[in-house]
Amino acid sequence: MQIDQTSQQAIINWQGFSIALNEAVNIQQPNAQAALLNRVVGQDASQIQGQLKANGQVYLVNPNGVVFGKSAQVDVGGLIASTHNIKDSDFLNGIQHFTQDNATGTVDNQGTINVPDGGVVALIGSQVSNTGSITAPKGTAIFAAGKTVDLDFKGDGLVEVKVSEAALNAQITNKGAIQADGGRVVLTAKAAGQLIDTVINQDGIIRAQGLVSRNGEIILEGGTVTQTGTLDVSGQTGGTISINANTLIDSGTSNADGSAGSGGKITLTASDAITQTAVAHTHADGTTTGGTVHLAATNSVTSSGKLSATGEQGGTIDVIASNSVTLTAAKLDASGTKKGGLIRVGGDFHGANTTLANAKTTRIDSTSTLTADGGKGQVVVWSDQQTDYYGSISANKAGSIEVSSKGLLNYAGAASAGVGGSLLLDPKNIVISSVNATGNVTSLFFGVALGTNITVPLVDTSVSGFPGSPPLPLGCPITPNVCTTPAIPPTPGFSISGLTSTLASGTSVILQANNDITLQSGADIFVAPFAGTPPIFGTSIPPNIISPGLPAHNGGSLTLQAGRNITLNANITTGNGNFTAIAGDPNAIAADRDPGIATLTLGAGASINTGTGNTVLAAIDGNFVNNSGSTTPLIANQWTVYSTDPAQNTLN
Repeated sequence: MQIDQTSQQAIINWQGFSIALNEAVNIQQPNAQAALLNRVVGQDASQIQGQLKANGQVYLVNPNGVVFGKSAQVDVGGLIASTHNIKDSDFLNGIQHFTQDNATGTVDNQGTINVPDGGVVALIGSQVSNTGSITAPKGTAIFAAGKTVDLDFKGDGLVEVKVSEAALNAQITNKGAIQADGGRVVLTAKAAGQLIDTVINQDGIIRAQGLVSRNGEIILEGGTVTQTGTLDVSGQTGGTISINANTLIDSGTSNADGSAGSGGKITLTASDAITQTAVAHTHADGTTTGGTVHLAATNSVTSSGKLSATGEQGGTIDVIASNSVTLTAAKLDASGTKKGGLIRVGGDFHGANTTLANAKTTRIDSTSTLTADGGKGQVVVWSDQQTDYYGSISANKAGSIEVSSKGLLNYAGAASAGVGGSLLLDPKNIVISSVNATGNVTSLFFGVALGTNITVPLVDTSVSGFPGSPPLPLGCPITPNVCTTPAIPPTPGFSISGLTSTLASGTSVILQANNDITLQSGADIFVAPFAGTPPIFGTSIPPNIISPGLPAHNGGSLTLQAGRNITLNANITTGNGNFTAIAGDPNAIAADRDPGIATLTLGAGASINTGTGNTVLAAIDGNFVNNSGSTTPLIANQWTVYSTDPAQNTLN
């Protein structure tokens, strides 16, 4: 059938509009901007099984449904297929306002739909699905499910869509291929405050790769969004992927890589929860700068996925929730070949960034890794109430790491910030024990590279042993075994072994607690000066150096600062490193410090030997108590004792 349109806009009301297999409809229009509204007023759905061709914009409106069958071949300047009506006056005035009215049909594409550069494909209904192929280069592909839908044509091939009123049980399903390179793909069933009853199932391939002139963009908005397919906005520089849901279940791939520049931006947000399974892969890697991967939920984020934002300079990875953040076998990588990036889990440093929500609880299991290598990378793990940390963090070459909680901190993981780097832990009370049982916190400082400073600042929090927990099923509907948190064995307090090995490497360690620091009996700290090792030479002439050897060094300095009491019930030998203990530290937060006069106690049989190093013992506005049983418990190049009792300052 041939339709010749002579006006810029035309409207035809049909009793029925279908194209059978081996049939074709060709619409000849004045130009690419000309539009023809085909409205079906009969009772049957439109079945497009054959060919539909047009050089302009084609509207097909049928409240009974529009189906493009597997054999359908659509080549038009632009296509809007809708079960929702548009008024004649709106159409003629260029107002793209669609209302469901009494429409009951669905819009389903199983065939092939193509529009030229800058063209638009919009499928509008209460239920929209695609198992076929849609191509809109430099243009926009839209699936919109709702009672009321508005389109805003920007004139550059990009169209904005707004669902102002959600439809009951609205659903969008993509199991096919949607391609809009250099353009935009939008799947939306969103109306403000009305997300819960809408569903988006994305199991296909959505590609909006970047072109030299413009990056691509993919937007998914709905109540329950399940992403098990592929979202691809890669290009010379990465594009943008945005998913906004009430509940998001992610088992797919999101790719915003930049092959000749920076990575793009991937934002996953949920008003309730985000769950990423082990097969989820979210990456915004670049050749220059890594991009941004941002996961944020009002309730919870649970991830077993792989998140990366790497490049010459690492990018930014955020995993944020207002209630709980759980990483189970998750892999987060913001490394750079020249400089590390930034990883934030549960909040920002010290929980002080008001633009990011702080999690009440943050939990990272022993198989999860957070990496920001490359130099001066930053990693923070935070919670307002409780942090359970059992994972592994690396930010080598003078990186900065914080594992903290405003409340309770259970630390049984490993962290390495490299030479010149820092590891920050912030407990209220520190108890250093000699316990070495299986599963204890022996890795408190294990793996920290030579030269790394470890600081535990004065804030209201606690570090303690962990009583253990049973397995915690998290209710992930996809591969639930992946999303089940395993049991955690009980762990006592800090072990001495990691602390001793760190000091022996020459690393200075600073432990700060807002309340008390206790060195338990038997938890002797013994560090000997390192004599160094000679180089190892090969047999060639001249002999090659197989190993340069290690230089000699003294033990690292150990500093203890407590807001109230320090109790030393064991022996301390620093290998010529300095030792400082300050009770009643004035930098403590007075409101969070337990009441009582500051006391620095040297317990029974305890001694301090800093060799050629110096020793400072201070009880600010408090008392020094020597219960060691010796009048000479200190061996040092120079020592100083401060307390409110001048007589104690002459201890020798």
